[in-house]
Amino acid sequence: MPLAPRLCSLWRNLLRKARVERDLDEEVRSYVESLAEENEKSGMSAKEARRQAMIETGGTEQVKERVREVRIGAFFETLLKDARYGLRQLRRSPGFTAVAVITLGLGIGATTAMFSLIDAVLLQGMPYQNPHRLVAITTRNAQGEEESVAPGDCNDWKAHIKAFKSLAAYKSWEFRALTGAGEPDEVWVSPVSTNAFQLLGVNVAAGRAFAPNDTQTLILSHEYWRSHFAADPKILGKTLSLDGKPYTVIGIAPANFQFPDPNTLMWTPLTFTAADVANHEQQSLNVLARLKDGVSQDQAQAEMHVIARQLALEYPKTNAGRKAFVKPYKDREVGSVLRSAVFALLGAVILVFAIVCANTISMLLARGSSRQAELAIRAALGAGRSRLIRQMISESLLLAAAGSLTGLALAKWGLSFIVSTVPKFNLIETQAVHRIAINLPTLSFTVAFAFLTGIVVGLLPAWRATGLDVNGSLKQSGWTSSSRAGRSLFERGLVISEVALALVLLVSAGLMIQTFMDLESSPTGFKPDHLLTVRVPLLNYSSAKGKPSAAF
Repeated sequence: MPLAPRLCSLWRNLLRKARVERDLDEEVRSYVESLAEENEKSGMSAKEARRQAMIETGGTEQVKERVREVRIGAFFETLLKDARYGLRQLRRSPGFTAVAVITLGLGIGATTAMFSLIDAVLLQGMPYQNPHRLVAITTRNAQGEEESVAPGDCNDWKAHIKAFKSLAAYKSWEFRALTGAGEPDEVWVSPVSTNAFQLLGVNVAAGRAFAPNDTQTLILSHEYWRSHFAADPKILGKTLSLDGKPYTVIGIAPANFQFPDPNTLMWTPLTFTAADVANHEQQSLNVLARLKDGVSQDQAQAEMHVIARQLALEYPKTNAGRKAFVKPYKDREVGSVLRSAVFALLGAVILVFAIVCANTISMLLARGSSRQAELAIRAALGAGRSRLIRQMISESLLLAAAGSLTGLALAKWGLSFIVSTVPKFNLIETQAVHRIAINLPTLSFTVAFAFLTGIVVGLLPAWRATGLDVNGSLKQSGWTSSSRAGRSLFERGLVISEVALALVLLVSAGLMIQTFMDLESSPTGFKPDHLLTVRVPLLNYSSAKGKPSAAF
């Protein structure tokens, strides 16, 4: 049957059920009366003719039931009936339902929060054009210590490396004193190469990006534009003072742009003098590059090794033993510390979820034994084992659905708390944490995970509960001795696994707490009690050097 008629039949069978049942009743009755008329014509009495017609059809109610089983939408109708029956059963046991929902909610909530963290930190792409083509370039000295990049090295790379489509340098942060725009402020400024916005594939929200010959210009972050300048569009073209030097506002960055850190409030052009270009000693830059199409990271790395050896020969005093390394820019953004913390949390969440599943399975097993008589009666009335299993799994799916709603609420609250405890303005690579949110991928994961959880925790109890001796159960004799022994052995195994997993979690938590306490109590070389730090920034253009600075 074509799709359109099938959909029409499905709509009619599900939403116009009363009319469909009337039509079915009339059709079966007409068929029985037609058979009865044929029997009367063959010489039977009216009563006998109708009786033979009923025998031939196999009973009107049986015919109706067979029709209901094969018509389009029967599966969904059965699911709806199972869901209604399951809800009635769960309402009859409010204590069990509440405990099961809370238990599943804790497990699903922890897993949802963990997925949100993994999605934001490891899976979610950076808000740049083709972020998988972006690489960070670092150097290591002869002792193997990682360092930033010297301006001279960066200039030589840009001139000789063929693997990169473009290359840009930047400094993560500089504190500058902002004046000339209301209240003076100390702002976090990131000097970047004039091609940085084009390399990242980011368009400004207003105004324009840097031009190659720009020097005394700046681009405001969207957040700072709204908070400090009240989102005034007339700020474009105005001149602000950074450390006493004039800078013209030429653009406003998009709202989600946080390069290189969320701390950045504005960007200025990174320019080099002739002395800077010749400087191969002072490592002060971070370097970002975009690979050419068709060029792999390994190919770029091989080319970087070649140029590093050439620079070591040209500048033996500064570049001897120095090597350059190419790695995905995503690794730089996430940071090894944050990545390790994510995997440590993932292990803990897996253990918590295993405990949750074991607890829920134990509760469902106990509940299944208390429903032994009910299941035996349904089996005696003709319900097959698969039908009983499907009914019990539908109840566990309802528990998982309620647990997922509880878990989403717990995850949302927990994530908000975690993100609020991580400082946004810091020198550690934690900006990915601030992208954590309950978004569409997280909701999709929660729905799929709740469905899988409902089946996992419901299948085994349903299988064991429906493997009963109907005659023995109806006679109130309970489980056979062999099934009792198997059930007892299985439940003891569940208890042992729960205790083992909980013990691992407790030991891990104790070790983490002990490590934290040791770090807190480790000697610093001075007494930090009642001590404060105060920053008093001096404008670079002023004569506050040497004795005047100390006097100030």
